[in-house]
Amino acid sequence: MLALLLPGPSMWFLYALAVFAVVTKLARPLPVWLQLGASGLLSALVGAGMVEFGDTRWTYMSRFLFFFLLGCHARQLVERLARATSLLRVVAGVVVCVGAAGAAVVLGLRTVPGVALALQCLAVGAGVLLASWAARYRFGRPLVVLGTRTLPIYLIHMLWLAAIMSAVRHAELSLPAAYALPVVLVPVLTALSLLTHRALVAVGASWLFALPDRLAHRP
Repeated sequence: MLALLLPGPSMWFLYALAVFAVVTKLARPLPVWLQLGASGLLSALVGAGMVEFGDTRWTYMSRFLFFFLLGCHARQLVERLARATSLLRVVAGVVVCVGAAGAAVVLGLRTVPGVALALQCLAVGAGVLLASWAARYRFGRPLVVLGTRTLPIYLIHMLWLAAIMSAVRHAELSLPAAYALPVVLVPVLTALSLLTHRALVAVGASWLFALPDRLAHRP
């Protein structure tokens, strides 16, 4: 029963996905400005340490709910930003992000309400510019294809990671191998997750990757 309120530290993001879906569905009757304003205020206060839950998992969810709602309600804004990308704007976005983050640390501004949220917004904006710019070129096409299949990776990879780590946890790894392991695991876990998803869909278990009808969004 406790897991319903306190998910495991390595699985909180799966719990967050379910919580965000429920909150978004329940909040639909409310004006969008109120949803974004309330979640943004919560994120700003939690990010500044003015509101604490005593648990990092609920802290993370409180900070990131705003961006989930933003993605639901501001799709046109995100798409407009993506269409406006260019190499110059990507570089400028990265420079602004790094500069703002550095200034916040040097000046001790991270505890000022809204600063952490503003930095996260800058990072999201720079990420959208970078991703949309890369998608225009051949080297970015594999990432575009992968981007349409992120849900099964998001949901499945931790199961395979737990299995692999159980197998290697007692292995004597050299220092270079220990540093290389996370890099190697990224493509391995991605491939295993996609293969598992394909197998589950083939046997009729596609419902595992869909919201219940009552929570599914219908324009």
